[in-house]
Amino acid sequence: MRNSDEIDPIKLDITISSTPANVYRAVTSQTDLRKWWASRVILARNIVAQFEGQEMEMRLLQAEKYHLVRYSWKAFENPSENTVITFEIEDMGAGRGGKAGEGIHLTVIHDGWEKESFREKQEKIWKLALPGLKNLLENKKVNAWWEQEKSVSSFRPVKLQGIKQFVDRIDKDPKGNGEKKQAAKILGKLCQTLDGQGNWFIKENNNEIELRYNGNKVFGAMKNGNLIFNWREIEKMVGSMFKDFAQRLGLEQEIDLHIGKVQEKIPALSFHPDLLSQWFIDVVQYCRENSG
Repeated sequence: MRNSDEIDPIKLDITISSTPANVYRAVTSQTDLRKWWASRVILARNIVAQFEGQEMEMRLLQAEKYHLVRYSWKAFENPSENTVITFEIEDMGAGRGGKAGEGIHLTVIHDGWEKESFREKQEKIWKLALPGLKNLLENKKVNAWWEQEKSVSSFRPVKLQGIKQFVDRIDKDPKGNGEKKQAAKILGKLCQTLDGQGNWFIKENNNEIELRYNGNKVFGAMKNGNLIFNWREIEKMVGSMFKDFAQRLGLEQEIDLHIGKVQEKIPALSFHPDLLSQWFIDVVQYCRENSG
């Protein structure tokens, strides 16, 4: 019997014109998993990475050939969020194409969640990934869900050197004024200090950057010198401590914040960069230590 405060499992199902053997292989083969589940899969080391720089441990727990596969699933940096993925393969027999063995009902159950935000993120991935699995098994074109995400968001991963180039463009902008150049210095210092606190992304038009941790947008910056605070994303990271963190930021920086908004843009010149860097580091650190 489940407690009222337990988080419901993710449960999805699809019907596939295939065979039990092919479905079983698609959820156990490293080669096939790389086509629909994650771009990086190393089963010998129990490593899966769906996002750059975010490795998960996926360890085989149970395998009943052509019937059931079960994996444990957890982040190396958040081992307390230890969930379980179950694939249930049901052969519905003839009924598709007139051939015996076709018509597979696949049920996916992902259970054991302790953080609703982690569950929501993974449910979105499952909903994007399963159509790719179906296409793979029905010999149709597979568009990897992470490629679709990249085109939708129009952001691509980038290393710190790419961020430095972004800042340099602001500083050397012939139309830029003194304030914009000062904003570039603040942004440059902020980005350098926060390197290693998450993964950097830059918009394809080079007008915006983002720092993300565990899929959440920690902060962003625009070419015009504005910083972007994604309040709802930050709230997911720190939970009940959100108002405390926001109050601290407002007091330290002596500015008024509008945390009721989904997102807020504030000129970089409004901030003391050292205090702001430490604030972001503390947000990430809190998320890291309290993600279980």
